[in-house]
Amino acid sequence: MEKINTADADIAIIGGSFGAIAAAQACLERGYRVIMTEQYPWIGGQVTSQALCALDEYHDPISEGGVGYSRRYGQFRQALRDYYTRGYKLSRFGSEQKHFNAGNSMNSMVVAEPTAARQVIEDLFADAVADGRLQVYTEHVPVSAEVQGRRIQSVVCRSLREDDSRLKIRARFFLSGDEVGDLYPLLDIPYMIGSESHAEYGEPHAPELGNPEAVQSFTYCIAVEYAPGEDHTIDKPEDYEYWKALHGHLFFLDAPGARGSDPALMFRAKKGRNELPIPPAFYYRSVVDQRNFDDPRQPRSRTIINTTGNDYFHGNFIDSPDKARIQAEARALSRAYLYWIQTEAPRDDGGHGYPEIRPLPELTGTPDGIAMGPYIREGRRLKAYTVVTENSISSAVQLGARAQPYRDSTGLGCFIIDIHRRVGGEESISQMARPYQIPLSALMTPELDNFAVAGKGIGVTQIANGAYRLHNIEWGIGEAAGEFAAFALDEDLPSRPLEGLRLKACQSRLVKAGVPLVWFEDLSYEHPAFEAVQMLTICGLLPLDGRHLRLNPFYSVARCRKLADHIFDRLKAEGVDYGDLRQMVVEMHCTRFTEMLRHVYLLLERVGWPEAFLADAPFSLADLDLDILFQDIIPEGMHDKEVSLPAGR
Repeated sequence: MEKINTADADIAIIGGSFGAIAAAQACLERGYRVIMTEQYPWIGGQVTSQALCALDEYHDPISEGGVGYSRRYGQFRQALRDYYTRGYKLSRFGSEQKHFNAGNSMNSMVVAEPTAARQVIEDLFADAVADGRLQVYTEHVPVSAEVQGRRIQSVVCRSLREDDSRLKIRARFFLSGDEVGDLYPLLDIPYMIGSESHAEYGEPHAPELGNPEAVQSFTYCIAVEYAPGEDHTIDKPEDYEYWKALHGHLFFLDAPGARGSDPALMFRAKKGRNELPIPPAFYYRSVVDQRNFDDPRQPRSRTIINTTGNDYFHGNFIDSPDKARIQAEARALSRAYLYWIQTEAPRDDGGHGYPEIRPLPELTGTPDGIAMGPYIREGRRLKAYTVVTENSISSAVQLGARAQPYRDSTGLGCFIIDIHRRVGGEESISQMARPYQIPLSALMTPELDNFAVAGKGIGVTQIANGAYRLHNIEWGIGEAAGEFAAFALDEDLPSRPLEGLRLKACQSRLVKAGVPLVWFEDLSYEHPAFEAVQMLTICGLLPLDGRHLRLNPFYSVARCRKLADHIFDRLKAEGVDYGDLRQMVVEMHCTRFTEMLRHVYLLLERVGWPEAFLADAPFSLADLDLDILFQDIIPEGMHDKEVSLPAGR
């Protein structure tokens, strides 16, 4: 007989992805009781069950100084580093690193073993779990949902440990926090899958005909270490020759810049085509470099294999009755690629095969060192109020320093548009994107009033998804969803696009929590003027220079007098009585520009924001000559007479 248990909370997060972790943290910090479910034994998605805790961040303008991501994400990054720097004895080289990189990985500034990420997450939620504010149900998958009108009443999950056991979750607000959007069909809400046609959104790189089966490849990552002098060759897989015939042309040592005809070396860098460097394959996503440690507990270097050789694009399991078979095939592909590395890969020192490469089941929680679940680049994507497209973010279309502005921004992202090979053979796409935003309206469906997305399946096209699927962006989406869920419950609001004072209030909460809304590469969430600058910019009072991402926060008003005058002129035009503030901070004192902005922001917080600054329209450069935003000027009258410079100067 089927057993049904019930659980109640304020907010239910169905799926325990990396974004779900951020959502749960935000909800808990706002005082709400949370239930989280997860398909696998570990919550954390990319960084744990998928064994890919090599944070895929775009090095520029993402910064070590808290630029381009939120305070909570920065704390998570630091906790991963602290796991090693406080828990292990470091070598001289390791201890001398200003920004510790446990694996000296070339692709990520912060890396960790999946078990380290799991420990950090458990520590993050330990108090909430202990006092019952957070209930976590692992190895549970959603199977049905009850919806009345526009509100979700409950979601029923099936236990994967006890097949006859069901858990009915009742909550006031629901978040989709899994990797593929398994709630979407259960809720009967519209979603997109595969590739859209060019006609749908006018994207330059979209095919003429869309194809719902053309989903990007997914990968079962492999955790391994290098054990010199040892032989850890696995048994030859029974289907090895099958995979060699089908996928073997992609069995090569891979790293950025490498290809089948010009592969990487395993442990040494090389020059590839056009004399461009190709880094070592092992250090592409290395999570431990033993040279960073002087500790017997870290005697060997470790890496995560997530590359062309084990990217599976031979079937689409989403909405497929053959899901189990396709996922089993993908795991088999990873096993075959591992065997190829151990037996056939060209060695740096001549010969073939690296039997010294040992799979690490102790890092993955599985018997073979292959991750519990696949790294999923693309699942179902919500047909949201706003759908972000290639045209919204591509540098070929967006010619300024930033991508298309969104007035309802709830976070930031920056990565290239990176579309991997797709089912059916459609080729990969790689192009530059401008630093972009996460619009709140891309997290919501027009169909429901107590629902939002806390993972990568937001309102984006397949092409835009290629830039929105990475670690820090998924975290930003989850954090925004969690903050919005709490805001909606606080204010008794439906999950619909916000405008005016309500949008401003929601964004103000985000900014106070250290979430940036507008790109500045020189303004971190630790800067005293962070809140003022973010809010004045998103509300359109502070114009952006479209040529770069800088604010120049340490400049004085004297360097931007006309910009300061522009701001006060706008305040005056909207009837804001600023008293003698203009005289004090501009005409007399010439304080730092950011200090002036703090005064203006605090003034508006006291007296109220004019409607013009709360309009539901993207902020713009206004009618302002960009050349006078910031200048090096020597005021006239500095000399009693003209000075003739020597010829040739």
